[in-house]
Amino acid sequence: MRNMLACVLICAAHVISASEPDPDPWIAWRAEIQTDPAAAEQRFASELAGMPESSEPTLARTIVEIKLLSAQIAQGNDQDAELSRLASLADQAALLGDLRAAMQAWRECSRRYFVRGDYVRAQSAAQHLLDMARRLGARKDEAQALNDLGVLAKRRGDIRMAIVHYENALGIRRTIADESGTAQTLGNLALIEKNRGSLLQALKYQREAHRIRERLAQGPLLANSHDSLGLIYLAMNDAEEAEREFRAALAVGDTPKNQDNISNSRNNLALALMKQGRVDEAEAAARQVYDYAVARDRRPMLTSAATTLASILRRRGELRDAGQLAKDALEIGREVGDSKEIIEPLLERAEWQLASSNANAAAVDLSEAMTLARRDQLRLLEYQALELQSRIQFAQGDSSAAFKTRQDYEQMGQELLGADTLRQMAALLSEEAFAHASDAQSKEVTQVRAGPGLGVVMLVFLSGLVLGLLQRRR
Repeated sequence: MRNMLACVLICAAHVISASEPDPDPWIAWRAEIQTDPAAAEQRFASELAGMPESSEPTLARTIVEIKLLSAQIAQGNDQDAELSRLASLADQAALLGDLRAAMQAWRECSRRYFVRGDYVRAQSAAQHLLDMARRLGARKDEAQALNDLGVLAKRRGDIRMAIVHYENALGIRRTIADESGTAQTLGNLALIEKNRGSLLQALKYQREAHRIRERLAQGPLLANSHDSLGLIYLAMNDAEEAEREFRAALAVGDTPKNQDNISNSRNNLALALMKQGRVDEAEAAARQVYDYAVARDRRPMLTSAATTLASILRRRGELRDAGQLAKDALEIGREVGDSKEIIEPLLERAEWQLASSNANAAAVDLSEAMTLARRDQLRLLEYQALELQSRIQFAQGDSSAAFKTRQDYEQMGQELLGADTLRQMAALLSEEAFAHASDAQSKEVTQVRAGPGLGVVMLVFLSGLVLGLLQRRR
């Protein structure tokens, strides 16, 4: 759930649309930085040293400074001072007449601010990028900026605006035949629908995105698709299939330059392992993510990892450390401002309070979490909160309220994962599995990973039948 968003602003070099005749020189420079940032830094520093001093900023010097600072930032030197300097250089480049250079700098600022959890400045940078792209008529860059603004709107809990941005980005990307961009936005829409509890629609969006990325063999981006599919299976309570997708993400995306994204997948893997009772494996994965987030100052990721670790330690009975981690996660989540990153630590702290025989304090945290989940249409989290609320009410001695809440929980479960929805999801997965198998046979391929295995298809289908029978018996 939390994963998708840390990844969405991390992207490859952007190619301008076919309607623009001149190639974008920033593509080559950005590729150079991505390939070997240390060597790029050395070359750009030498180039800057060879330029004459000037009392007034010049465009040539500004461009080299942007490239040099971008190379330094790519090596982890992305603190506030460096990002503020890059933002100033972006403004300077725009004033001196090179909007392409300004766009490159603003894109890097937006991405870096995002992974640090500074969504206000990330949004400002993305808006600058959108304005410049529209002035240039650069449709591909315009769509990317809209997509990024959608991610940021989602992080702020503005689901309506997130969908507007995503749909506008998707329209442009389909029009200009940007398949990679189309897959990115489809994946983002899938996460919106998953969090809203529309699992069938989420699966449709994500499977379309996954097919594109499989066809394009996009490595780290394919890993993102596996991760998002894993989150959908996790929402379906199919932890084994979720684990399979998360491990597939690790297999194709665990590269030195993709550690932010892959750390999110590793944390999601810890959740899947924990659901299966494999606590030791879950703790090892979660601690790896936690240590990485601390070392790189990735605050949204740190919130997720600390929440996961708190849950693991609580289940072990290590309540003191679990409580401290839940408290830390909540404090960071409030600083970041993403409602999802506030709700999840609140729910975990409520669980900890309940385990510590403090049901009244648990009820306070639960109430805040429930309010935020309902406000931001996060129905899966609301569903989780209802189950916890029934246990808190029972611990408070209000069995009547607990029974009523449990009924509400079961009713929402039918709405989210009712028999019809499960059967439609099973049919979609069955059709895809058959299509993959037919394609493999026609090409004489001996071994193909066809996305979801037949095991989950049968599991989902049988679950639908069972739920249908239960409904008829009522």
